[in-house]
Amino acid sequence: WSGAKNVIMLQHPTESYTWKITDNETIHRLNQITPNDVIDSLMFNMFGARWYLRIFPNGLSNGSHSGHVFVCICLTDLPPNRSAFHFEYKLELKETNTVFIANTKFKADYLNVAWKRDILYSRDICKLQQLTITLTIQLKSVYDKRGINVITEYLLSSPSSQRHEQNKKNIKQTRDICKLQQLTITLTIQLKSVYDKRGINVITEYLLSSPSSQRHEQNKKNIKQRKKRKKSTLRRHNSLTALLGMLTPKNGNDIDANDDPFGVAAAAQKHVQTHMEEMSDDEDKLDELEQMMESMTSTVSSLSETLKGLEETLNAKHGNDIDANDDPFGVAAAAQKHVQTHMEEMSDDEDKLDELEQMMESMTSTVSSLSETLKGLEETLKKKQLDALFVAAAKQNQYQLVVQEVDDMKTMLNTLQREQRNGRKEENEVEVDGREQLQRVKEWLVMKVGLGQYYEVFVENGFVSMPLVKRITKVELVEMGVHSAAHQMLMLQRVEEMKWGQGNGGG
Repeated sequence: WSGAKNVIMLQHPTESYTWKITDNETIHRLNQITPNDVIDSLMFNMFGARWYLRIFPNGLSNGSHSGHVFVCICLTDLPPNRSAFHFEYKLELKETNTVFIANTKFKADYLNVAWKRDILYSRDICKLQQLTITLTIQLKSVYDKRGINVITEYLLSSPSSQRHEQNKKNIKQTRDICKLQQLTITLTIQLKSVYDKRGINVITEYLLSSPSSQRHEQNKKNIKQRKKRKKSTLRRHNSLTALLGMLTPKNGNDIDANDDPFGVAAAAQKHVQTHMEEMSDDEDKLDELEQMMESMTSTVSSLSETLKGLEETLNAKHGNDIDANDDPFGVAAAAQKHVQTHMEEMSDDEDKLDELEQMMESMTSTVSSLSETLKGLEETLKKKQLDALFVAAAKQNQYQLVVQEVDDMKTMLNTLQREQRNGRKEENEVEVDGREQLQRVKEWLVMKVGLGQYYEVFVENGFVSMPLVKRITKVELVEMGVHSAAHQMLMLQRVEEMKWGQGNGGG
């Protein structure tokens, strides 16, 4: 210990309790240092038992050791099936820097201990404004009714031990977190249901109306529209490329104005070449493709109008189909035929595009269904693996419990054999000890208390030994039939003197 305030026990468990006295009434009592005065703390739990501290500001209650302060450790009772506690304790008074360390063993007839005389004087506390007393107990041994040390079994079954182990785990986890360079926390929420004011599940309506869902749907529509426009632009690009090939003369020369009286071929050739050069510069930019698509659409519309005017003029002139002499390069006829074919292809492509979109939606739903099925299979597999681990751990624990029970049975058998050999001797000793205890009770009532008439009352109510008499209370006296307040006070005073007189000697 060496006077340290925080001590880590490596071999035996340790628990602490601090009693801080700050209320004016109690401080006034301490400052008065009245003889025979006693101040008790609240009850507190340690190692599965209930304890309390007691201060004598000016000597013990029997009037001895006046001028000395005593701090006592009291245990209300031993836990069930336990015969003794062996522990090392430290009492520390912060305001006066007083520290006392000692070993003791609590039994059924000895449940209190105080520090020694001359540790602290009454004059040292008469001017204090508060008192802080810290009790630290290091548990050494716990004995059962057979006298066997069962500290391990006792600690594993006590709530304080479980809290201690949990605190150690929490401290270790905190230290591990402090060593990290960064901390990433991921929150995943799976929305199951959304209920309206009537208690009806409206999750579908809620998701469709949420801003994130609307943005997602709008983005999907924009992507589909851009894909459609891109495909349409590419088709028109191919059509214009073919049209440019048809408009270019076979000899590789430019088109003569006489051969193209309306300037249709030259205009179309120039426009197509211009857009072909622009598209070759940056084919990956979707915005430019959309603008070019609009320009090409207007050009094709203008070209169609021009071809219609050319056809009407030629029909009005000849009254029949376009003659090759009137159209030496076959521009009008080829353009007319190509435009009709292109219009039919566009109609077919739009129908195919609709079918592809439907197929894509169907495939998307199928993939989503397969993903959910796969997740369910993964969860089932993890659950089975955990069940297998739990079964294996349970078997191991069961085996260890069986081994422990066998060892306990062996120990119990040896103890029973020893008890059987010493049975007669112990019975004789118990009989003699019983008569002696009754004689002590009678002598105490007659000589110490002066109320020998209550001897039969004590025996009838089971108080046949002095250890039992030491634990008597006012409630029990009333139940026994001792209704005189003076007799009650006298008996309790003699019990306190007997208890604390022996407690001081044991400290």
